[in-house]
Amino acid sequence: MLLSLVLHTYSMRYLLPSVVLLGTAPTYVLAWGVWRLLSAFLPSRFYQALDDRLYCVYQSMVLFFFENYTGVQIQYIHAIIYRCNYKYTYKIKPQYFEKVKVSFTPALHTPFPVQKHEIHPCNWGYLCAITMEGTRNENPNKNVLLGDFRVLCMCISILLYGDLPKNKENIIYLANHRSTVDWIVADILAIRQNALGHVRYVLKDGLKWLPLYGCYFSQHGGIYVKRSAKFNEKEMRNKLQSYVDAGTPMYLVIFPEGTRYNPEQTKVISSSQAFAAQRGLPVLKYVLTPRIKATHVAFDCMKKYLDAIYDVTVVYEGKDNGGQQREAPTMTEFLCKESPKIHIHIDRIDKKDVPEEQERMRRWLHERFEIKDKMLIEFYESPDPERRNRFPGKSVHSKLSMKKTLPSMLILSGLTTGMLMTEAGRKLYVNTWIYGTLLGCLWITIKP
Repeated sequence: MLLSLVLHTYSMRYLLPSVVLLGTAPTYVLAWGVWRLLSAFLPSRFYQALDDRLYCVYQSMVLFFFENYTGVQIQYIHAIIYRCNYKYTYKIKPQYFEKVKVSFTPALHTPFPVQKHEIHPCNWGYLCAITMEGTRNENPNKNVLLGDFRVLCMCISILLYGDLPKNKENIIYLANHRSTVDWIVADILAIRQNALGHVRYVLKDGLKWLPLYGCYFSQHGGIYVKRSAKFNEKEMRNKLQSYVDAGTPMYLVIFPEGTRYNPEQTKVISSSQAFAAQRGLPVLKYVLTPRIKATHVAFDCMKKYLDAIYDVTVVYEGKDNGGQQREAPTMTEFLCKESPKIHIHIDRIDKKDVPEEQERMRRWLHERFEIKDKMLIEFYESPDPERRNRFPGKSVHSKLSMKKTLPSMLILSGLTTGMLMTEAGRKLYVNTWIYGTLLGCLWITIKP
């Protein structure tokens, strides 16, 4: 029962970030709204500069949970396990954990060699479930050393491949779309270039009705688009051109597939492959056929303003019990460490190497996705074990200092807590949720 409680508590670890990220939303929107009013009579560059800074604060808090809280970097801990009358004591370096006694559980037999060993995947709850078999102890009152092993205590690891410039640039970010975590991946890369406040998204139209944030994303530079025949090219051009004219820094994120690739949604995959075949394009296996409209409009409007295009390929490592590719984790699953590794390949493409005419760009974009598909086929299916579950080239672990994320989390959560401690503050908080959402939806309806 104790083990079940530990594992259940661990699986609920997403609650803290959910509460903080959603709970601080009214505080953040209030701060932004005050600045919006104060800057109404100032040049737009002043508003934009502080808005980018505010956005950076909130997204830094998001990254605190998705990088520091989940422990994306691997750390190894040396431990020694002793057997004593069917109880085991895990002796671990004190700077990580105290000594923990774990009762023997006959139903969870996991053979453990009497030698140095690496456990993978592993978290603290999983460690508590490990039991020993064999090596009978003739004297149950005497501790017997059974082994020295290394505990992999942090399961999620982000591996970067390719070329990510250190300095911020004006870019279009093109990536395959596999999970609701994908927008976090864009932030993960942007913060390493000090460009987090410049991230803006091309979003599907339905997201504009999100409480509070639906309106704010549009104000920050997000662009809502509809699919296929409903795509409003003129509206997107006008908005992008206004940003270019104002000199707004741009880290514009686009997912050309238009929807997430899910190996379990065979109808979506078959439809995408049929669409490519009808147009004489190579059929893709691990990505969907990319759509060209948003990418072409973005490049056409921003080509004199751009530094480069980042072609990004993302894989969330993990297999199901049958050894097949599984669906990428959701945000909740990611926060519960359901994905042991994320592999991110970055290919920086100079804007001069991108064709401008729409049909030629369509072919170019499809070729870029062919390259992604080949990398993913190699990733999942390579006969060489050394080349499987990795992208070509050298990978690096990029550790993000907590100094870049923790202050934002403390500031926003502290302000929110202070607001909720007074009756007037609580009323303001609730009214912001209610009326802020209603006014935001009204604004989006009147001025998309």
